[in-house]
Amino acid sequence: MQSFSDSTKSFRLGIPLFCALLFLHTGFRIDLQSTWKALLYSVLISILLSVINTIIPLPFLHSANQTDSDIVMSSFEYSGRLFNDNVSFGIIGAYLLTEKRKSWYNSKFWQKMIFAISIAALITAFNRTYLFILFVVIIYNLTRDMSIKKIFYMSFFILLAILIIFQIYATFPFVQKQMDKRILSIFIGDNTIYKSTIKGNRDVIYEGIYNRFIQGYWIIGIPYDLGIFTYHWKSGTPMKYTDTSFVNIIFRCGILPFIIVAIIFKTYFLDKTLHKGFRFLMMIFLLASLNIDALYRHNTILFITILYYIYFVNQNRSQFTIKKQ
Repeated sequence: MQSFSDSTKSFRLGIPLFCALLFLHTGFRIDLQSTWKALLYSVLISILLSVINTIIPLPFLHSANQTDSDIVMSSFEYSGRLFNDNVSFGIIGAYLLTEKRKSWYNSKFWQKMIFAISIAALITAFNRTYLFILFVVIIYNLTRDMSIKKIFYMSFFILLAILIIFQIYATFPFVQKQMDKRILSIFIGDNTIYKSTIKGNRDVIYEGIYNRFIQGYWIIGIPYDLGIFTYHWKSGTPMKYTDTSFVNIIFRCGILPFIIVAIIFKTYFLDKTLHKGFRFLMMIFLLASLNIDALYRHNTILFITILYYIYFVNQNRSQFTIKKQ
C-alpha cells in the first residue's frame, strides 16, 4: 500500500497520456482550429522560454524538488543541450512542413515558421532517438511523391539546418563537446553505440526492470517510493520511471490498464482507414517509445492525439464543419 500523496505523484507522471485518453473519450467537443492554434503558440512560447533560459535562468522552469546540482547539470552551458519537454513536436513539424497536401493546419506562413523553429529546437536537444526519427521522416517525405520542387524545398531546409548547427558548433565549446561525445565519436570510431547508450546506463535500467518483473510488480504496479531501478551514480536514488513507455505503464499502473491502453491505441491509432501519414508518424513514435517515454510522460502522446483529430475530421468533411481562417 502507498499513501494518497504517493498515489497522486504516481498519477501525475502519466498526465499527458491520461489527457490524451480523455480527449479520445469525450470526442470532438472542441474547436479544432482554435485548439491547433493554441497548441502551436504554446510550443513556440515554451521553446522561446527555453532559449531565454540559456541566457537568463528562469526559476519557474525548474521543478521544486530539483537540487542545485540537478539544475546545473540540466543547464545549456553545462550540457550543451536545449532542454524542452516539447521538442518531440519537431518530428510532427518536419512532417507537416514537407507534406505535399496543404490544408488549414499547415499552409499558413506563421505555421511553417513554428514548424521550422520546433525542428531547430529538436536538433539542439541532441536526443539521438528523435534525431534518427527526424532523419527517417525527411527521407520518407523525400522519397514519397517525389518532385523537383520538393527536392529543392527539402534541400534548402536541410542546408539551412546544417549551417545553423555548424555555426552553433563553432561558437559554443560546450555544444561542441556534446556533439563530439554523443554523435561524432560514434561515427569516427572513438566510441560505440553500446558504450554510449547501453553500458552503465541502459543495462542498469534493464536489470531493474527484470528484478521488478520477477518480484511480481507488473500485476498491480509498483509503490511510488520504491522505484523501478536505481542509478548508483546518483547516490542510490530510486528512479520512478524508465525511458520505455510500455514499461512505465505496466509498473506504474499494472497489467490491466496497460492492456486497456494497448486496445485503445490499436483501435484509434492503427486504424487502416486513417491518413497514411498519420499512421506513419504513429508507428515511428511507437518505435521511439521503446527508447524514450514518448507515449506516457512526454507531451508527444497529446500532440499525436490532436493530429489524429485533425486528420480524422479532414477525411470526414461531410460530417464536420471546417471554418476558413
